[in-house]
Amino acid sequence: MHAGLLELASIVVTADQSQLLDAIARTVSEALGWETVVLNVYRPAWDDYEVQTVHGSAAAREALLGEATPWSTWAPLIADRFEHRGAYLVRHGDFDWEKDRVVSYQPEPGDRVDAETWHPDEALFVVLRARDGSVSGVLSVDEPVSGRLPSDDEIDALVAIAAHAEAALRHAGETADVKRLRAALEHFHEIFSQDRQSAPAEEMLDAVARGMCETLGFERVEVDMFEQDGRGTPVARLLAAPYEREGCYLLTAATAAELAPEADLGPPSQRSGRGPRAWRDHRLLVPLFATTGELLAVIRVGEPVDRLLPSAEIIQALRVIGDQAASHLESINRLRELRYLANHDFLTGLGNRRAFTNLLEAETARAARYKSRFTLALCDIDSFKEVNDRYGHPAGDEVLRRTARIMESSLRRSDGAFRIGGDEFAIILVEATAEATREVTDRIEVALSTPERDGDPAIRVSFGAISSNGEEDAEHLLRRADEAMYTVKRARREA
Repeated sequence: MHAGLLELASIVVTADQSQLLDAIARTVSEALGWETVVLNVYRPAWDDYEVQTVHGSAAAREALLGEATPWSTWAPLIADRFEHRGAYLVRHGDFDWEKDRVVSYQPEPGDRVDAETWHPDEALFVVLRARDGSVSGVLSVDEPVSGRLPSDDEIDALVAIAAHAEAALRHAGETADVKRLRAALEHFHEIFSQDRQSAPAEEMLDAVARGMCETLGFERVEVDMFEQDGRGTPVARLLAAPYEREGCYLLTAATAAELAPEADLGPPSQRSGRGPRAWRDHRLLVPLFATTGELLAVIRVGEPVDRLLPSAEIIQALRVIGDQAASHLESINRLRELRYLANHDFLTGLGNRRAFTNLLEAETARAARYKSRFTLALCDIDSFKEVNDRYGHPAGDEVLRRTARIMESSLRRSDGAFRIGGDEFAIILVEATAEATREVTDRIEVALSTPERDGDPAIRVSFGAISSNGEEDAEHLLRRADEAMYTVKRARREA
């Protein structure tokens, strides 16, 4: 027996559960002299006990392996009347196997010699108990090599090995969980140590979702990302205190539908179980908050491979990963904002002078290379200083914003509108004829001259437009467009 226990101690370090169960059954058989050894293991996802190992004849394996039974089947056998020295010994005639419909294997009956001879209807069980006292499995033995009922010493040895077996199984499970969590955190350390600030936010979040699937045992992970603060969205209503778990939120689909019926949380789960710890069409949400409190995104985690509600350790890992993802998302958003501000006017949202210069030079080069044409039109707001003096600077700012809105709405996607100075604007029209250019500028002038509300100042602009085929450089073209604009302004003043 000591050799068998040493083997268990050595194999638990490297074996998975299946190998460990085989080793336990083999140890019991060889060390204690039982031809058939069966291990029934509790499945929390289904709240039953499955035969996962049968050490014995082919007939025994065929009859038992893979069979699953609820505790209600075991309860009549694991009863006080059968308890003997920590095991449960069912004697011939004490239990009606057919009436109670217990799945069992009965060897061929032999010639019974006396009351101490083992009968095929007899059975010996040892319950494996977890730390909390719950039944984690049942060890069953049959067909003693001696052909005799076990002695008290032999039963004591079986109970001792069963205790070691339960400890070995528990240790193996805990070790596997630790290894998985360590591998997951190492995987995400690799993800977040890469320079992802230059990558789109969607790419970073996609890597996070794939990593959660690959390392934490989920088959579906999806991300809802918000352009603006997501605290006003339907899914945010699910982030309620009663469902909070370590900074994540766990609730059933039915509860989610009551709290936010319009929230899109995906199809019903295909990985639900029925045990008390089973996943039952739950929704697990990992919110990503900015340091300023805005809700940046929500990661929706589902379809656990083991069909179980996530452990506290898994939820803690999800929270740590979520915090890292939120930090990276904030950095990506800040970088995106800086890049936007580098090329856009803060007040109007139009491209700024830097963006204008870049596009003007690019279109000039393209026109020269491909013998194409484009039009540059400049304008400023007539009497803009008077607007500021009469109505105030906030009104002047609104005039600039309205001018920008009308310009943008009047252009094609291939064209560009820019604010290049205080009240100076520019538009670049790709492949536009003189007639098409005049239609655009006239449409803008008419729209601006009509006040949106009573009391608003009328806006008048003067356009100067120059067509180019790329023969002159951008600086010369800009100078000519500026001269054309002032020619129009002088003509209007003289008129």
